[in-house]
Amino acid sequence: MASGNFSQFWRLLWPLAVTWLPCGCGLADELPPFFGEVEGRGEATAGNQEPEQAVDSAVAEQFSFLPVQLHPPAPSWLKIQTYSAALDALRIGQARQAAITLEQARRDRLQDPDWAALHAWALLEMGEREAALELAVTSQAEFGIAASESSEGMVLPRHEGLVFVEANAQYLLGNLKTADPLIQEALEWRPSDPLLLQRGARCALAASDGARAVDLLDRLVLLQPISRDLSLLRARALSQAQRYEAAMQLYDRLLLEDRNNPSLWNEAGVTAFDHAFQNKQPEGFAKSASYFSRALDLNPQDARVQFHLGCALDWGERKSEAEQAYHRAIELRPGYMEAVENLVDLLEMKGDLETARKVLTEQLRQPLTAEELQRTRARLLHLGEKPVTAEGRGKPLE
Repeated sequence: MASGNFSQFWRLLWPLAVTWLPCGCGLADELPPFFGEVEGRGEATAGNQEPEQAVDSAVAEQFSFLPVQLHPPAPSWLKIQTYSAALDALRIGQARQAAITLEQARRDRLQDPDWAALHAWALLEMGEREAALELAVTSQAEFGIAASESSEGMVLPRHEGLVFVEANAQYLLGNLKTADPLIQEALEWRPSDPLLLQRGARCALAASDGARAVDLLDRLVLLQPISRDLSLLRARALSQAQRYEAAMQLYDRLLLEDRNNPSLWNEAGVTAFDHAFQNKQPEGFAKSASYFSRALDLNPQDARVQFHLGCALDWGERKSEAEQAYHRAIELRPGYMEAVENLVDLLEMKGDLETARKVLTEQLRQPLTAEELQRTRARLLHLGEKPVTAEGRGKPLE
């Protein structure tokens, strides 16, 4: 459908359902009152008027290019020429043109949150994330102040569209900690919004709330098939929530499809290690070591995975092999503090203080941080004074 016929399309679709407002020359004449607004901005109700009917769900399918939070708030909005022009631009991927159109018109009606939310979304779509965030936050504040003043002290709820844009802007800017509560707030309006569920799960995982991340992803699974990336996210969330068996089942399924991914083998190995550590199962450490070995087959120069292998062998009571793995990790990454400390533990437990002293002395020659230097000196000073026991060692893979 040509963009010039967009308004006519809606006029044909709702010839009986909507009484169109006459188009005026100015935006203030064009724009219908937003929800709860009556002349003079009295109580937060429709006053003597019935609230205008929202856009029908069947018709809303025509706005699939827009998140539902930003759909037209009422049919009469589609009569507004500038508004329809902005929708046309967004529909064909011209977010910059939509933003220009909305900016030129919005100056006359800044206090309207629906208009501001669409403008902020256009900015977000064109990559202007900070500008979108600023507009959403500013408009939310201005709308809140106006609502409070006009409602004789009654504070109206925050605007859904503006919260949605603010949440997504913060997320795309990488501010997951700030985005997290905003996404949770947006989900109160739309508990089944797929985009919010995905991004909310990533924020929850970043906040070390694996259980909440699993819950959000489980809700998403009920709505649509999830991608490989989201399956991996769910495996990580299950592991973080200490649901290790379910996590391992999912990791194994992912590995069937991606057997040449060393990072995925390493992740599965860490989860298997955590499961074995929690349940004190020696056979679990052997399984963990097998995953790390496969990762090293694919990328033998990865010092971190070599360290992980050493830990699995160490806690699985395969001390000689663990010692070799720790030495290899230190060769790959000289000064690797965690590998040095675990290696010294092993050497102390078997009474080889001379080799342990050599390892620590060599460590002092490395470019260490002040904290690492202090730890190494203290370990060297007190070497052999207090016996190292398996029970006294904490979990190494944090």
